[in-house]
Amino acid sequence: MKKNKLKVIVVGIDGACWEIIEECKKHFKLQGFSLFLEKGLHGVLKTVIPPATSPAWKCYSTGLPPEKLDLFHWYVFDPKSKRIKLLTVKKNFKEIWDYLSEHGFKCVVINTPLTYPKKINGVLIAGPPLSGEKNFVYPKKYEKILKLLFKYRVCMRSTLQISNLLPEKIHLLLKMFGILEILRLAYLRFKVAKYLWKKFSPDFMQVTIFYTDHAQHYLANEFDKRLLLLLWKAIDRLLYNFIKSIEKTEKDDVIFILMSDHGHTHFKYTFLINNWLYRIGLLKIKLWPQVKNSAKSILFNLIRKNKPIRTFLLSKLGYSFLYKRLPNRIAGLRIRDKHKTSVKEILYEFIRRVFKEHVFKLKITELVNVIDWKRTLAFAPDWYYIFINADWNSKKFRKIREFLIKKLEDMRTPSKSQVFSSVVPGEIIFPEDICKKYGFSIIFIPEKSVRIDVKFCFANTCWMSVNHDEWSSVHTLKGIFGVYGRNLQTGKFIGEISILELAPMILSLFGIEKPNKLSEKVISLLRRKAVIISK
Repeated sequence: MKKNKLKVIVVGIDGACWEIIEECKKHFKLQGFSLFLEKGLHGVLKTVIPPATSPAWKCYSTGLPPEKLDLFHWYVFDPKSKRIKLLTVKKNFKEIWDYLSEHGFKCVVINTPLTYPKKINGVLIAGPPLSGEKNFVYPKKYEKILKLLFKYRVCMRSTLQISNLLPEKIHLLLKMFGILEILRLAYLRFKVAKYLWKKFSPDFMQVTIFYTDHAQHYLANEFDKRLLLLLWKAIDRLLYNFIKSIEKTEKDDVIFILMSDHGHTHFKYTFLINNWLYRIGLLKIKLWPQVKNSAKSILFNLIRKNKPIRTFLLSKLGYSFLYKRLPNRIAGLRIRDKHKTSVKEILYEFIRRVFKEHVFKLKITELVNVIDWKRTLAFAPDWYYIFINADWNSKKFRKIREFLIKKLEDMRTPSKSQVFSSVVPGEIIFPEDICKKYGFSIIFIPEKSVRIDVKFCFANTCWMSVNHDEWSSVHTLKGIFGVYGRNLQTGKFIGEISILELAPMILSLFGIEKPNKLSEKVISLLRRKAVIISK
């Protein structure tokens, strides 16, 4: 086994951004993050497009862009079959710990998303959301030890997505339970990291805190912001205690690298992009959705097919009662004469409104089944791109794309602010063959105040305000990056660095690979201020 005077510990915090940390500093004294801000190097970590958890962590660990990994989100759209396919993680790409293991360096990897228990020179504890509570550790013998000594768990059992129909006190209590579980899991990660560091004294360690991303999504609103700041204060304390405990016991020089897979930002508006495509006539929906295994489908079809139920509801509610509440549009189709509208359509629309519009959203997996693909020209499978249903090289395709890009660039929110910061043809971001394979006709990045939702909502608007029980924060391209070591006294801001630079930078610290231009400035500072690396 190779000996190296330098050891490296990477602490990954999913969804962390400097904005929330700076806001937390206004209310609390932060010790852990301050080590990187005041006594180390810090900067902005630019993630990949799309800024999503699934591609970002793999891009970090492999140093490869999403198109090389064939990994873009939790699911992909197949333009040929017009169906949604779930994420499949290819296992033939080497990661940081694979390269280090090949060169004889001892590695410990804890809780990194999308990992699986594979052979490395050390210990690998797989992370959520793909890993379950069994067979998540290599070597397998350590799984029993983790469960016995630490009652280790991979996944979170509770949730912060809590209905706002519940009483306020119960709502707050359930969110507190969720926060406490996130903190308990974070505490377990750091506790196990200390145990494995003491046992193996590895050359490289990766510790990842995952469910901070879940908290960011649901606690960034004005009602729960205080809870979110308290969570970050507690994470800071765990980080500080972990760093100091390593420094006390370790004789060799240790470099701590802090990073996140993407950033987060609070938004004001939700833009229903498929509703918008429907309104401008490019997306066509069948009137009666046939969605399997759906309570909505069962309810709709009971009204549609069962005459006694329709008669009963009509006798109880009365035609005039329903008529007054019937909008000008039913399922998005304009009704010129309400008196000619069938009773079943009136009941269909009325029940939609009784159960609230936001309940009657078709998920993307349901939506693809009710789209009329023969008449549909454009469809948004995900929150960062639009698929144009036409031959890629045809005039029709180019005409529709030019029309949509112009429309999206000129679009404004209800408060007259810009919706998209960038709208470009897909081949500007990804190779053309990848764009054709996954339907990346147009790729866009929304402004910070806007969330793009691809669900189809049975409503007469393309805009929705933030609901108390839904997301209040979305991913951004800018995460956090920091470097700290006890011999590194600088407090220097190094600007922006790509997430794709981290793998070659870490490997170059061990003398395995030459750093590229962007990470060279970090390496040179580490060598000047910290230690000379033994090769």
